[in-house]
Amino acid sequence: MEKQVNATSEVHDEREFDLNGFCRNGSRYNAEGYDQRGFRRNGIHRNGTPYDAEGYDQNGFDRNGIHRNRTRYDDEGYDREGYNSFGYDRSGYDRDGFDPSGYNCEGYDRRGFNRKGLHRNRTWRDDEGFDCKGFDCEGYDREGFNRDGYDREGYDREGFDRWERDRRGFSLFGNYRHRTPYDNEGYDKRSFDSKGIHRNGTPYDDEGYDRRGYDREGYDRNGFDRKGYDRDGYDRRGFNREGTHRNGTRRDAEGYDQRGFDSKGIHRNGTRRDAEGYDQRGFSWAGIHRNGTRRDAEGYDWKGFDQEGIHRNETPYDDEGYDREGYDREGYDPWGRDHEGYDREGFDNNGYDREGFDRRGYDREGFDRRGIHYLLASRKPDSSKN
Repeated sequence: MEKQVNATSEVHDEREFDLNGFCRNGSRYNAEGYDQRGFRRNGIHRNGTPYDAEGYDQNGFDRNGIHRNRTRYDDEGYDREGYNSFGYDRSGYDRDGFDPSGYNCEGYDRRGFNRKGLHRNRTWRDDEGFDCKGFDCEGYDREGFNRDGYDREGYDREGFDRWERDRRGFSLFGNYRHRTPYDNEGYDKRSFDSKGIHRNGTPYDDEGYDRRGYDREGYDRNGFDRKGYDRDGYDRRGFNREGTHRNGTRRDAEGYDQRGFDSKGIHRNGTRRDAEGYDQRGFSWAGIHRNGTRRDAEGYDWKGFDQEGIHRNETPYDDEGYDREGYDREGYDPWGRDHEGYDREGFDNNGYDREGFDRRGYDREGFDRRGIHYLLASRKPDSSKN
């Protein structure tokens, strides 16, 4: 009989249960066989169903598997079936009876091997002849591959040998025996000859595609033509030839236009240039447009100025306030220098003004505007001669 010492409470309710759910007899079940909530040991409530008046079973779960704490797990972290969020019961086994290491309570894994590699049939191989690692006596697994990943003919799971040649002798790059693109019969990796005729005698293979991978209508296996557009006129990213996306805008769901630039001119690769080296407007670092000239189709250069020096914003200055030559309305460049190289205070890069004097008032030879050298100007008069 289930008994536990209860030394924490001397107060019992009308059904003779204390605050901890123990009966006077020291058990969780009274003389009638019911616990404090009215359940028998078999989980049936005194009302004849597995659920009490509130709709909860003996463990506190309703018909939908929701605990009275409003989650799918009880206060100890287990669901109605007794498994935690990781799929293990209180003993540490999953629904198939295996622990996190893959062994059951008897110490065998799913294939019947113990931790030492001994099968439950008392041999080192299962009934099919494979060891705990999955290899037979010849060293091949169930799929016919050895520990190095090659089958009995010397090919891996992708069909290539140790020298990366397929079963016909072609490499990954299409060269036969690493020499020419054609085998001894004159056919390439896809069974086309040098004139583009398939070994079936037509320009198309058995699936209906030519040597370049296009069908009779000019579409590849993914449904795109030679220019990268599908039958509906959209490219792989969903843009048509006019640059409009399927969503009806000029940008996709990620905010990039057809060439992969966002509204700030940043390409999806994280720079201001695409893989070909062109910016959002199609100009290279050298200011050459992809059309081969220094101006785009609208007649603007890489800075956005036309031949007359008018910016695309219809003023002589760009959006940052600089003209075609890079000077603002006051005649200074972004670094604060005018056309002659003088800053706003009138000094050049070496620190001299237009008359050749530095900020202290001396020329390159050390004389000030009065013709006095700085060494004499700094000498104090001798009072002993007075």
